[in-house]
Amino acid sequence: MELIPKDHNTILELIGRVENQLVQSQTFTELEPDLQKFITVWQEVIAPHFEAEETGLYPDAASEDGDTGRLVLALIEEHQIMTHTFRHLIKAFEQKDVPIIISYGIVICDMLREHIKKEQEKLGR
Repeated sequence: MELIPKDHNTILELIGRVENQLVQSQTFTELEPDLQKFITVWQEVIAPHFEAEETGLYPDAASEDGDTGRLVLALIEEHQIMTHTFRHLIKAFEQKDVPIIISYGIVICDMLREHIKKEQEKLGR
């Protein structure tokens, strides 16, 4: 589980860049490089990270007490919501629909940031 904090730092750094690009960009060409990197990081880091948390970290934490168990269930639900949102982002990316890319991109970046903050503050990871 030592990769979890490293993954969090990588993700936070990337979403900062992606958000800046989302706010500043007017065209798909301007968005494409950072968004493509975000998509790759999602597929290669974030999705496996979610799986590692759900199969390793979360079950251990859930056994600590009732409040932590409820938190773990909420975190898993957040994973599902973010994954669903990511699918919409991919669809918008494939269609080069800039307003929708910006919309979903900002939402998913905010969700990831808040999710990581919650894990770090409440689970100490």
